[in-house]
This record gives sequence, structure tokens and C-alpha cells, in this order.
Amino acid sequence: MISSIRLKNWRTHKDTSMEFGKGINLIVGVMGSGKSSVMDAISFALFGTFPALKRGDMKTESLIMNRPLQESAGEVRLTLELEGDHYEIIRTVQKRGSSATLMKNGNVFQTQPERVTEEVASLLKVDYDVFSRAVYSEQNGLLYFLDITKSERKKQIDGMLGLDQFAKAEERLTTVINSIRSMLKDEEHILANIDTESMKVGIGKVRADFEKEEKDLEKVKAELESRTKGMISAKAKLESTKTEYNRRVTISEEIERAKARRETIEKEIKEIGSPSKDEEKIDEMLRAASEEERAARSVYEKKLELERDLVSRLAGHKSDMTHAERSLEEKKKLSDELGNSDPDKLKSEGEALDAELDKLSKEHVLLEGKLSETREWTIELRKHISVCPVCEREIDAQLKETLLKGKDQLISEALSAAERLKSRIEMLKVKRSAKYEAYNNCVSLRKRLQTYEKAEQQMEELRAKVIKTDEELGKANASKIIADSSLKKARELLEKLRSTKEKAELRNRLLADLENTTRKLVSAENAIESAKADIDELNSAQEAYAIESKEAGIARAKMESSAAMVLKLSEEVKMREAELERLSSVKERIRKRSYYLENLVKFKKALSSASGNLRSELIHSINEMMARLWDDLYPYGDYKSIRINAQNDDYLLEAGIDGGNGTDWVPIGSVASGGEKSVACLAMRITMGMVIVPNLRWAILDEPTHNIDSNGIYRLVSVFGESLPKILEQVFIITHDDKLKQIDNAKVYLLERDKEGGSATRVSCV
Repeated sequence: MISSIRLKNWRTHKDTSMEFGKGINLIVGVMGSGKSSVMDAISFALFGTFPALKRGDMKTESLIMNRPLQESAGEVRLTLELEGDHYEIIRTVQKRGSSATLMKNGNVFQTQPERVTEEVASLLKVDYDVFSRAVYSEQNGLLYFLDITKSERKKQIDGMLGLDQFAKAEERLTTVINSIRSMLKDEEHILANIDTESMKVGIGKVRADFEKEEKDLEKVKAELESRTKGMISAKAKLESTKTEYNRRVTISEEIERAKARRETIEKEIKEIGSPSKDEEKIDEMLRAASEEERAARSVYEKKLELERDLVSRLAGHKSDMTHAERSLEEKKKLSDELGNSDPDKLKSEGEALDAELDKLSKEHVLLEGKLSETREWTIELRKHISVCPVCEREIDAQLKETLLKGKDQLISEALSAAERLKSRIEMLKVKRSAKYEAYNNCVSLRKRLQTYEKAEQQMEELRAKVIKTDEELGKANASKIIADSSLKKARELLEKLRSTKEKAELRNRLLADLENTTRKLVSAENAIESAKADIDELNSAQEAYAIESKEAGIARAKMESSAAMVLKLSEEVKMREAELERLSSVKERIRKRSYYLENLVKFKKALSSASGNLRSELIHSINEMMARLWDDLYPYGDYKSIRINAQNDDYLLEAGIDGGNGTDWVPIGSVASGGEKSVACLAMRITMGMVIVPNLRWAILDEPTHNIDSNGIYRLVSVFGESLPKILEQVFIITHDDKLKQIDNAKVYLLERDKEGGSATRVSCV
């Protein structure tokens, strides 16, 4: 059973909660008040979609409330009681994506939208497609299947029974059969135009050429190996000579660099000059100057920090003053708005209107009941020719006419009185809403005024703080300027001493570098004597390597050409053998596809036969169940029963009436009134649902009174109140028709909304 639902920012619902019970749950409201949104939300919570969303008539983003404000997300919470367990489904819709959670007995049971949908389908033993066919009746009325064309009716009912899948399967089978036939024709044509024996002779010739070319390739490989050895030996000689020559060149370059470096160092030492007397005490002087600079920096930073703190404090005080000024303005505005309003008086007036509304509503219900009884009496009186339907005494035609005129007059007067009461009730509702709105506004204003009681005192305190802080800031700024001057002097002395030390350190490094460079120059001049290779010896080695490399290249080209020919012939042998193998495969495929084609044709015939048999069994089960339920739904004797007559191109809903030789079956649309047709269509929908989903005894009916006259509606009120709760565990009815509020033991929710103002839906349990 569905226990409750809560909608937050869902379509026109800001925050709506409903508690459902067993039996009839009636949701009443005018067009656009948000009735169908509740049923769409039930389907969405269970399966993540509903018919309009599934068809693409609506986008997911449009489910989020956008008036009077655009909300960022919408949420549906649905609770279920199944086999002793409590389940809660939470689905959230956002601009980019959605989320879902399934709770079981207070614990997280499943997450992710797809997983939640799968788990719900498993719990209910029904998926969305079956739910939308068997449980959810969209806003077309119960007479929908009688009003559409017979081809559309057959399509819709086949879909509800799941038989449309057989037609789709037959279409796909036909496509596959035609495709296989086309492939067989193409492959048989291929075999008819190929000489297999000629292909075998050609393969033998190519294979002989391939074997001859392989022997030639071995000879060329041996020649290449010999030439490669000579080239490697010449290359080794060249590399050795080149290494020795390069060493001689490198040493010569090192000698030149060392001489240039020595000259540069001697010049730099001369530019620095001789050491000064201060260099002996430079470290001690640097330490003293560094300590002096550190002390001056510390004093300056403290002065700067004090100034920053005072600036920040002054800005905070000024900001608080701005806020205090706004508070004073708001206090005056609230006082002016409140004026002399009295909340106690407004509340008393609202309660008086509540009492009057309650009284008028009871009078309206009594009047509607009396009007219903009078109508039923006149209907029964018209059926009987000469007997009173109440006391069963005989009456003549004149008396009957007089009674009928009197009752018609009573009905007319009662209708006028009911309209006047309804108009008075609506007017009082408007006045009551205005009174309570004024009361709530008055109470809210008084509470807000209390928060500004000390606004003037706070303003004076803040002015004093600003003056004091401004004076302190001036003193701090003057002190900071003095500290900054001392810090600059200490830094200038420190930089001068550091420069003196850096010159002394650079002179020492240059002297050490000069000694090292002189040592390297002597070593290089000694090493160059051992490097013997000259440019002539290097050129001779390069020429010998070039000759050997050229001969090896010629041998390699011969080998690559021969190898390419071997590869080409090998590929041709493989290609021709593969072609021969492919032809064998074609023969095998023709055999297999012929076998598959024969069996697919048989399967298509069997599928068509199974579809017919299943349709007969389903219609038989539905008709048996409708025959058992008909007495509860229609406790009159003029129609013994109803049934669905399945024809080749249509489904007829027929009524059984007394005939000369038993029961005659006639189309329900040709003999029944609007109310009787509605009851018959209701019986058909209920039994279809119970056959398709025997474990889930729910029904959702959206605007079931669509296109039904007043008499038909009163007949449905009786059926909904007395018969449906015996058959179904839970029924949801969405309607704009106030007459359905007369259904016995129905839990009624009234939905209201100011559509022009774009306000949210308001819900009250009647």
C-alpha cells in the first residue's frame, strides 16, 4: 500500500504532504491546481518516469518549480508498506541530472536512479511498462476505449495486454528472413561464375616460382654477410683514427682556452686592487651592523602593525555605524507599517468566519444529499408506469405527472439554493484568508520591532568609538615615520659593509682560479705530444670505409629485391589458397543459411499461432473475472454481464441482455447510458489490471468523469464508494468534479491555487 507522498518544489507544489489510506483516495481541484502532478509524482517516485515524460511531451527540468521563483531542485518522497516492511523512495531532480535513494525500515537499501528503479520493480513484481498499462489511467476518461477508432482501440488494448511485442517480433523475423534470402542469392551467383580446377592449377605454378626464388635469396644473403664483415673492419679502423685525431684537436683547444682564461683572471685581480685595512675587521663590523638593522626593523614592524590594527578597527566601527543607521530606518518603517493594528481583534474575526464557514459547509452537504435522493426518486418513478417506487401503491398517470412536476420543482429550488450556498462559502473563504493574512502580518511586525529596541543607544556608543580610534591612529602614524627613518640608515651601513666583504672574497677566489688554470695549461702542453694521428691518416681511413660500405650496399639491395620477390610470391600463394578456402566457406554458409531459413519460417508461423492463442487465453481470463465482478459493480438486472469480444481488427466491449433463446450480446455503446458505459469501462480496466498484475491491487484514475453526464456521475459515486473497495486495495481518483466528494468513506484532498498570481498549490484534507 502507498502510505504517503511529499512533494518539494515539484511543479506547482512548494511543500505538499499527503497521507493515503486503503480504499478510495480522492484528489479534487480545478484545472491547473496540481492534481495530476501528484499522480505523476507517484509514478516518478516508483519508476523514475511517467507517461508524459516518457513520451517526451515534458522535459525533466520542467518538473522543478519555476513560479513565483525559479528553484534549483525538486524532490519526491514516497512511502510504501509491503509485506510488513516500511520503504521510503526519495528522488531528486536538478537542472543537470537526478539522484535517488531507497530506504528500508529506516536504513539505506539502494542508491543510484537505475538501481532504485530495478529494486522497486522487483518489490512490486511489475515494471514501468506494465504499471502504465494496468494501473495508471491517464486523463482521457473511462470512455476512452469506446470513443477511439477500432484500429487504434486494437493497438491500445494489444499494448495493455503485451501482445504488441508479438507483432514487433514478427516484423523483425520477416526482415531477417528476407535478408538471409538475399545473401543466399548473392553467394549462389558467386559460385556459378568461378572455375575451381583452374584456380588449383594456377596455385601450383605460383608455388614453384616461389621455391626457386627462395634458393636465389640464400646465395645473395651469403654474399651480403661477407661484404658486411669487410665494412665492419674498415669502420673500426676509421673510428680508432678519428678518436686519436679528435683528441689532438681537443687538447689544442684546451691550451688556447687556458691561456685566455689566465689572461682574464690577471686583469680582474688588477681591477679589484689591493686589500684595505677594514677587511681585517669586516666580519665583526658586519655582525654589529646586522644587529642594529634587525633592532630597527623590529621597532618599525611593531609601529606598522599598530597602525594597521587601528585602521582595521576604525573601518569596523564605521561599518557598524552604517548598519546601525539602517536599523534605525527599519525601526521607523516597521512602526509606520504597524500603525494601530490589533492582532487579537483580527484573530477573533478570522475564527468567527471559520465558524460560519463550517456551518454553511454542513448545510451544503445536507442539501446535496437531499438533492441526490430526490433525483433518484424521480428516476425510479419515471421507470415505473403505475406503481410508486417507494410504497409500491398504484398511481394513475395524472398523479404520477403531478408528483414528477413537484419533484422537479424541488430539484430546481434545491439546485438554486446549493449554488447560493456555494457562492456564499467561496466569498467567506476569501474574507477568512484576508483576515488571517492580516493577523499573521501584524504578529510578524511586532516581533521584528522588538529586535530594534536598543538601536539609538548603539549608535551613540559607536560614534564615541570612532572619535577615539581616529585620534589613536594619528599618533601611531607619526611614530611609524620616525621608526622608518632609523631603519633606512641601518640598512645603508649594512649594504656598504657587505660590498666590502664581497670584493675581498672575489679576490681570493680569482687567485685560487689563476693557480688552477696555470696547472691545467702545463698538463695540456705535455699531453699534446702523445697524440700522433694527423689529417692525412684520417682521410685515408675514411676512403677505405666508403669503398667497403658501397659494396655492402649493393649486396644489400640485391638481397632486399630478392626478399621482396619471395614475399610477393608467398602472399600470392596465400591469397589464392585463401580464395579457394573462401569458396569452400561460401558452400558451407549456403548450406547453413538454407537450414536457418527453413527453421525461421517455421518459427514465424509458430509465433503467429502463439500470439492468437495467448490473446484468446487472456481475453478468456479477463471475461471470467469481469463476469464475477459485474454483480458488485452493477447491482441491476438489465445487463446480466459484460465481456470483451476479440475480433481480427478490433476489440468490442459487449453487454449481455435477455434474448428469446438465452443471452444476446450487443455492443455496450449502442444500448447503455453514459453512467452504465462508464461502469462497464471501469470493470474492463480493473479486470485487465488484475489479470496483468494479479499481485498489485491498485488503480489510478485521472478525470474518470470526463464526458459523462450527471446521471452517469451519480452512478459512479455509488460504484466508487460501495463496490471498488471490495475489489481493489487502493484507488486514487483525480477529478475537478465536486460531486465525487460524496463517495462514501473516501479520503478527500482539496487542491487550490491562484494560477494568475503563480502561487503554489495549497492542500487541505476535507
